[in-house]
Amino acid sequence: MTVSSVPNNSRMGEARPDVDHDGPFRTQLDPLLSDFEEGKIDGAGFQRGVIAALERDDVQQTVAAAADQARSKGADVTIWRKDFGGRDITISIIHLQPGEVHPPHHHHNVTSVQVILEGRISGREYERVRRIDGNHVLLKPLSSGQLPVGSRLLAHEWARNAHWFSAGKDAPALIFNCNARGFEKSTFDPADGRPLGRRLLHPSRMVSDEGVIAREIDVVEAYETFGKADLQDWHTT
Repeated sequence: MTVSSVPNNSRMGEARPDVDHDGPFRTQLDPLLSDFEEGKIDGAGFQRGVIAALERDDVQQTVAAAADQARSKGADVTIWRKDFGGRDITISIIHLQPGEVHPPHHHHNVTSVQVILEGRISGREYERVRRIDGNHVLLKPLSSGQLPVGSRLLAHEWARNAHWFSAGKDAPALIFNCNARGFEKSTFDPADGRPLGRRLLHPSRMVSDEGVIAREIDVVEAYETFGKADLQDWHTT
């Protein structure tokens, strides 16, 4: 298999432009981001605030309109993106083609809320236990299986940080996505100038009493290995 034959949805390392949003997400999240930056709330507190905002009618209308656009375009739609200099916020709708995979990954200084909006999606989540060395992380398996519409993937620096997911092969799927990067003061890995965001992983199929050893890999290996893999066929023993 060549990497060109595998759909690659990674934008790792790419600079993304700001997208203005003079609407309910900015109204609701600006105070949360300020509190997060000032240390008044942590990642879990930010997630709770986003979930509360998603209950509002005006926010739901904005999400529905963006989902319609993503559905008609067959592509991701960004509602709001703002770079604050070393920190940023992205609100978007992720559009997954049938069978599309987001390979296993963990995150450096990312707090996210993802909600399944439509389609069949399988997911697997892990807790980071510790870093073994410069290339390996020990993970604790948490969940694996179908993610029904309305279910959430919640990840922050200290909880449920590693995951992967894929769409069913019969139809596209949509996921609401909110991620705030660079706001945590304390991080699993040293904050020594390393880039914010995803780090792709190759989890071992072997599970010990401690958990699963995962090797950090590059984009090419990630999509060659997982780009067309059925998540449910990646059994651990």
